[in-house]
Amino acid sequence: VVPLWGRRAKRRRPDATYLEISGAGHCPHHESPECVNELLTRLLAEQGGEDAGLAGAEEGAAVAGAWPAAFSVRKLSGELQGLWERLQDALQP
Repeated sequence: VVPLWGRRAKRRRPDATYLEISGAGHCPHHESPECVNELLTRLLAEQGGEDAGLAGAEEGAAVAGAWPAAFSVRKLSGELQGLWERLQDALQP
């Protein structure tokens, strides 16, 4: 998912958790399966009522995990990032 689209979806569903994986391209489940598997496991655990460290993480904060150092994960609010995103968002129906 293009980050702009992910942030747009987050703005439309503020109760959703939006995580961005830096270092991964358009196919993170192939590029960093360890990262994606751990995040999905943690999201599912939180849906089941467990504290897996995602719901309580602050917006913009890095999320710690056991994935390779080439990847980093941040929990984001979905706010527009910079002039280019504001322009693209304004042009969308």
